[in-house]
Amino acid sequence: MLQTFTKISTSNFKGFPAFLAKSFSTDNNKPINPFPVKSIDLPEKQPTYEHKVNYNFEQYRKYGRDYKKALEIKQKAEDIELKIKSRELIPRRKRRTYNAPKHDTNIENYGAWRVFDRELTRAHEFALPVVCKIPLAPKYVRMAFGEGNASVGSKRATREYNFEDNNLDLFILYDFSATTDYWGPNRADYDYENQEHLHPRLRIKKYPTKEEFWNSEEEFVFRLNCTEYAEFRKFKKWIIEKVDKVKNGGSYEETVKKTFGEFETYDNYDKKYELRRDPAVFKYDRAWFLESGEKFERKSKYQEKIVPARKMDDKYKIDYGVEGAQLEKPGSASGIIPK
Repeated sequence: MLQTFTKISTSNFKGFPAFLAKSFSTDNNKPINPFPVKSIDLPEKQPTYEHKVNYNFEQYRKYGRDYKKALEIKQKAEDIELKIKSRELIPRRKRRTYNAPKHDTNIENYGAWRVFDRELTRAHEFALPVVCKIPLAPKYVRMAFGEGNASVGSKRATREYNFEDNNLDLFILYDFSATTDYWGPNRADYDYENQEHLHPRLRIKKYPTKEEFWNSEEEFVFRLNCTEYAEFRKFKKWIIEKVDKVKNGGSYEETVKKTFGEFETYDNYDKKYELRRDPAVFKYDRAWFLESGEKFERKSKYQEKIVPARKMDDKYKIDYGVEGAQLEKPGSASGIIPK
């Protein structure tokens, strides 16, 4: 849009009306170009406009919130960078507002034991999911918990251990495809050590026998099955600690002998054994189960040792009234038995 014309001389525009020619004239009567290239008198470089506020809140209502959030993120980044430079950066785990573990693995009040009267039922060896795999040395597992049971549900396992914890959940610990019982005997004419020229998946592995496996001190990955809601993470931590304790201690049989004394299997028919007929409930009280250094505090009469009665107490006798009282005999006509 043409806004302003520079005044020009009227002598160059003879065909124009007088009032128009006069309007284009200048004071010095010098001819100039009536159509200059830069017809608008503006500065050569205009300042750049910085848009900082959006007033169209109906179209973009989140502008103010996003702008504020961006400023906060920028400020946090600057604070972290400042702490890094000053070497006062707090670890990310400590900066969390909620620093609770994903799973509870505290075994302070947790315990488990081997059971023989309860076990998980498996229709086949893959019927139950493997909840976790536990690296343990077979020799120390046998020292901690004795000889395992023969595997019933899995053809690839040689031994299995059944456990129960204080939540009454059941566990099965067993080896899997570890011995020659499943893979067959090793080849005597094969060089197992020199197989570098073969692809790794084509190399033949040498497996130990059942006896060599359970006497091995190298860690093997055992598999664990359990009931649906069992705390298998606590059990894994518990059994690893139990196995580590027996590395410098005695075997399971030695621990039993130390606790209960010598035991007999009663398998020699030519030997006369001493039969112990007293039930254990009459031999031990709660104080027998305490750890060394603990004191026995009586809280009820049931915590004391039970003393068996030698004869029936008088309170259990039935008084029929007089001596030689007649008793009723079921099915008799009179219902009275004569003396």
